[in-house]
Amino acid sequence: AYEERLSDSPTPTSAKYQSEFLRLFNAAVLENNLKWPAFQQDRQLALDAAHWIEQRGLYQRGHNMIWGSRQYMPQEIWQQYDALQATDPIAAQNFLRQAVRGRVADAAEALQGTVAEWDVVNEPFANHDLTDILGDDELLEWYRIARAVDPEVKLVLNDYGIFSDNGRNQDHRANFDYWLERLTAENLIDILGEQGHYD
Repeated sequence: AYEERLSDSPTPTSAKYQSEFLRLFNAAVLENNLKWPAFQQDRQLALDAAHWIEQRGLYQRGHNMIWGSRQYMPQEIWQQYDALQATDPIAAQNFLRQAVRGRVADAAEALQGTVAEWDVVNEPFANHDLTDILGDDELLEWYRIARAVDPEVKLVLNDYGIFSDNGRNQDHRANFDYWLERLTAENLIDILGEQGHYD
């Protein structure tokens, strides 16, 4: 769903979008505005759109809490990390760890009762800057935090290329299996997310 069109005071174009949206769908995912950079930039737009969906009784998936790459995170987080890394690598790691944990807790709390499921981590095979720095165990901590903040929400590991092209990318599939084994061992995952990019 396009967040700007999910307003209680729609333009004529947005009103048509809303009408068709409600006619065709019974579930929704906000395309970008729950992602960390966009949520930080305009939190109210994201919350208003999520509540618009909730108020109309549609099932809603939160996408996403953590997309663990420099490219998909707020740049000021990495700027501060890099500045600390130059003089105090331990402080840099601690800063990054707390920033990410804070993001998970904030997203889970802000959308509690509004989204039915959350992509806690998105595309860990291709986007692993965070786990490269903080270690694999830290990814499990994000799921623990999400579970603790909102015990009712379903937790998801989301990725692509697992089934498409007949699962040809064995390394990608092996990475997905690795995370599934670790998450299921602690009962931290409820749903598998497989993006439907099929050729």
